[in-house]
Amino acid sequence: EKTAPVAAVSSPLEGTVTFLTGNVTINGASAVPGMKIRTEDVIETGEKSAAIVQFAESSMLQIKSRTSMSIDRLDRTDRDVIALSQTKGECFNKIVKGKAEYSVRSKTCVAAVRGTAFLFCTTPEGDSDVSLLHGSVHISNQLKSSDVALLEENKRISLSGGKLSPQTKLTSAEISDLAALDSIGFLSVDELEKGPQSKVDDTRRETLTTDNDQRSIQYLRLKYGKLSVITTADGKTIIGQFRHTGKTIEITTAYGKESISSSKITKIAPYTK
Repeated sequence: EKTAPVAAVSSPLEGTVTFLTGNVTINGASAVPGMKIRTEDVIETGEKSAAIVQFAESSMLQIKSRTSMSIDRLDRTDRDVIALSQTKGECFNKIVKGKAEYSVRSKTCVAAVRGTAFLFCTTPEGDSDVSLLHGSVHISNQLKSSDVALLEENKRISLSGGKLSPQTKLTSAEISDLAALDSIGFLSVDELEKGPQSKVDDTRRETLTTDNDQRSIQYLRLKYGKLSVITTADGKTIIGQFRHTGKTIEITTAYGKESISSSKITKIAPYTK
């Protein structure tokens, strides 16, 4: 007589904040190293800010500057199950092969893996970009189920305008940046319990906290075509697509929308780079 297979028993999984710099909040409150991350938590980083969250010894989430993401699922069966949603910004994800089922999604795109290191970028509108250092990532378009791809090492794929782009090679500088993030090591279980602090030197800290403005501008160009450089009376420059709304100018940037009084604008010129 055959014995029915025993279903894997699920148990809760927690993440641990192992590194912080700048302005980082969890559910609207200031974060501190050692805080536990659970399902439904929302993590946000400000300008020049970053955080690292480790899930047991299976995976690591590195949240870059000006990013917002939520934890959809944290479970443990025969392997860790981590599901994340990202509404804007960039995160680098490092997963030990065979130890976790891991996914990151935006409004339009899902990246799912079991062992790899990749960067996931999202605009507030949902356009997404995935850059793979090593391993493989399955990319799917949430707007069109038949639009899927298996991303290759050292390549990038974008989803904009409702469709996936062809894969392109990463530059040597981009590979170097991803390798710097990948070199941040995992902490042991004992270290996670004793007051965790990931070892992040100045070079890796700078890579974590620096926005990829060129990537963000690429999104805007794909969506709107021509862009402008808006200069304000206090010397601030903003790159984006703008429209007049009465006495104000509404500017759509890669980080959201800004409304500025027309009287505070000193110059509007085409963005030509």
